[in-house]
Amino acid sequence: MTIEDETYKVRILLFDNNPTFQSSSYQKDAINNKKRRNSNYIPAGKKIAYLSTIKSIMKLRSELDDNTEIQNKLTLEISSNTGDKINVRWGNFYFDSAKDEAYRKMLNYLKRKHDHSICVDGYIKEIKPINEGFFLNLLPQNFSLEDKINKVSIGYYVENQDIIERLENHINKRIVVCTM
Repeated sequence: MTIEDETYKVRILLFDNNPTFQSSSYQKDAINNKKRRNSNYIPAGKKIAYLSTIKSIMKLRSELDDNTEIQNKLTLEISSNTGDKINVRWGNFYFDSAKDEAYRKMLNYLKRKHDHSICVDGYIKEIKPINEGFFLNLLPQNFSLEDKINKVSIGYYVENQDIIERLENHINKRIVVCTM
């Protein structure tokens, strides 16, 4: 973590499911036949660094829970979907369902800008099978049936059966979903 211009800056590294991803190895450079180290540091098929990043995000979130001053000054450096490094305020990366109108804020933010990863927490309302996958519906923490007309819920389309099987026993439990 670094401090720049009265703000805190953290670099976040997230990986996707790119099937062409290869492990670190020494390879001969085609131009000058010198051995060089490939810059990919995760073994193929493993997401150890990804899980470590998610763990770090959750630890950071717990540290920031009671410190709104730092939350307002924290900026994350994230690679966008196009590969460019962009600076994202914590409030535009992590959407906490405990905060009033967090989902609506996320919806409005994503309408304007949607080129980086986000994390959303919420409570699993239901899991419905649709087409060749499942629909995972999250509700905010302070959701009540009386407010359902004015509240925004979040829906995710999930194709992975293993993920759904793990979540089925956690209806009404809090989870965090990080999208890439």
